Amino acid sequence: MRIFPVANRILIYFHREGSDFYNLWNLYCKKKKRIRLLVNAKGEKMYTVYIAKYKGDIPDFNITRVISKYMSCTDYDCGIISSPGYMNVRVGTTDEFYDKLAPAFLQSSSTNTRHIEVGIFNGMNGSNHMKGTGNTCREQHEKSIQSHQLNLITLKCKRKIDHRKMLFFMELKDNFNEILSLENYEQFLHTVTVRGVMIGSSNQSLKTYYGGSGGGSADKGEADIFMFVDDEAKNSIMEDPALNESVVISRSLHVPGDSDTDYLKSILLDFLQNSLE
Repeated sequence: MRIFPVANRILIYFHREGSDFYNLWNLYCKKKKRIRLLVNAKGEKMYTVYIAKYKGDIPDFNITRVISKYMSCTDYDCGIISSPGYMNVRVGTTDEFYDKLAPAFLQSSSTNTRHIEVGIFNGMNGSNHMKGTGNTCREQHEKSIQSHQLNLITLKCKRKIDHRKMLFFMELKDNFNEILSLENYEQFLHTVTVRGVMIGSSNQSLKTYYGGSGGGSADKGEADIFMFVDDEAKNSIMEDPALNESVVISRSLHVPGDSDTDYLKSILLDFLQNSLE
């Protein structure tokens, strides 16, 4: 077993955990009275999946498979905030991207219809004009989101370029009917519980997520991590034969205090503070 410190969290390889080490670590925690295993803590565990893509890989790529597995194991009404990096620059590729991604977002462990809301930031090229339309790239993505049975989170984002590639998965606990902005983001945060955050190098585009229109092989490598709070999703990812040998899952240990969903919300807080206007 290997342990890595990350801020006030410690990541431990979940699938390499041994009972002898667990008992010794538990004893150490009790003596030091400063850290504890999440399995002995109140609340849910946070897991981190390391997702790699290599040049020449064939779709389905691991990143879309992990998203699909996660959504199919949950059933909460979900808000998704996207910081896309480089987004699609044509109407056709934008619509085809959501043709593929929207069904993954709409999956659920329940038979009930799932309510999904999606908000998208400018990324690197969202302010650029999309050829053949009167819209920017971001505006065209918003149109496509709404045409794919997804509700739109309307927001006021900065026009400056932003290279971060992030997806936030939020459980919607209460209604928020305003335009999300720097003036009201704190109220917005009171209406959600952040249950997953994807961070990495993958642009949220048809080419990077799905190999382009023809589903071609990857033209370069990528690396992403997905931090999430859900035991069933963790089991589903670990039991998927296509993912079992190609991703690494770790579990979080942390100092007493804030829950792991609070930790994920703090990432969203930082992002909104620096991205909204």
